[in-house]
Amino acid sequence: GRYLYEHRSGTEWNLVWALGSGYYFSDIMDFNSTLFFAIALTSNKTAIKYYYSKDGMATPAIQSTKGNSEVLFFAIRGETSGSAVLWACDGQGRLRTNVDGTNSGGAWSGAIAMGTTNNDWVTGLDIVGSYVYVFKVNSIWRTDGTDSLNVWQSQGDNEVWNVNAGNGSRPYIWIDGNCYVQYGRRVLQIDAVNNNMTIVWPPSA
Repeated sequence: GRYLYEHRSGTEWNLVWALGSGYYFSDIMDFNSTLFFAIALTSNKTAIKYYYSKDGMATPAIQSTKGNSEVLFFAIRGETSGSAVLWACDGQGRLRTNVDGTNSGGAWSGAIAMGTTNNDWVTGLDIVGSYVYVFKVNSIWRTDGTDSLNVWQSQGDNEVWNVNAGNGSRPYIWIDGNCYVQYGRRVLQIDAVNNNMTIVWPPSA
């Protein structure tokens, strides 16, 4: 949506940022005590340069001036190792890293291309195990940080694999360490350790 709220206490929420008409927040991430906001156009889901806040929105967010900062989604890898890295992906599947992300930090890395852009827009990003997964309308990709691997590709079967169904959106890592994500009418379970997928809903599928 267009609105960012801060939880104060109990049932009290405070509006801290209202985007202009035609924009929406595609993702929010807390990295190194800095909030990062990915913002895109509602008309075509094209990302603009992200914003960030180091003071919890006590003052207006700052827009990135870095190159390649038009991203739709963020993820953090390496938190448990003490060497966390911020990952970001644009709508076409170009995946990059940064250890800071603010205007005073270094540049974004070179891109790892996660698939093609032909009818395959990015809809989600997450860390599953030690891998970075990019979810697209018609495919799923992963990387260990060096190259990309296509782990699933729609073959145009009887399922309706389209963006209107929310394909690949809101991937969720459960306590079992697996990722659960929607494609068509189905929910997939992704086991990154063994690199396999199982349809877990509907049960009879």
